[in-house]
Amino acid sequence: MTGLGAVDWAAVSAGLGVVQTAIVLVTVRVGLAQLRDGRRAAQFTATRGLVAHALDPHFHQALQVVEDELAERLANPTYAREIAASRGWDVDAARHPELLVLARLEEIGTYVKYHLVAEDALFDYLGELVVSSWERLGDVVRIMRASHRNPRVWANAEFVYGRARDWLARERAPRNASRSAGRRMPTDRLPPRSSG
Repeated sequence: MTGLGAVDWAAVSAGLGVVQTAIVLVTVRVGLAQLRDGRRAAQFTATRGLVAHALDPHFHQALQVVEDELAERLANPTYAREIAASRGWDVDAARHPELLVLARLEEIGTYVKYHLVAEDALFDYLGELVVSSWERLGDVVRIMRASHRNPRVWANAEFVYGRARDWLARERAPRNASRSAGRRMPTDRLPPRSSG
């Protein structure tokens, strides 16, 4: 049948195919957006958890020992032997708080390595802490790697150190000077100090 009342079913079928394809593409796009948003939410939660661990008072006490006392403690042969004999979790954390710091760096490194955290947010908050802690813990890591005959002891902690160091270098680079300057309040706008 031809004429005005005739239906071109091939054209209708082609038109429906185009509509179906558009619907599938929109559905895929929405699904991908939901996956991305879900991943970001999970990364935010993990990042927030790591920051909370870093704010823990026991962790701060351990950091204080690493910064202020570790070099002196390592000069004691008994202390160094205890580290060499340790597996990292089998010693008194009060006596060896540096191992708590290493364990936290190892945890952070694992999360960063497998993209489970928002890396920029994490390093913006904890980057300096990661770098300075790892650099002070070098002798402890060397002792443990030698005594275990395993160069991978604390490998994730070392991994996060490298990532944090590189991130901080990028943030401090001249090309980011205007971005970094934009985040700081000019000192002439700070309220005057109270005299009291």
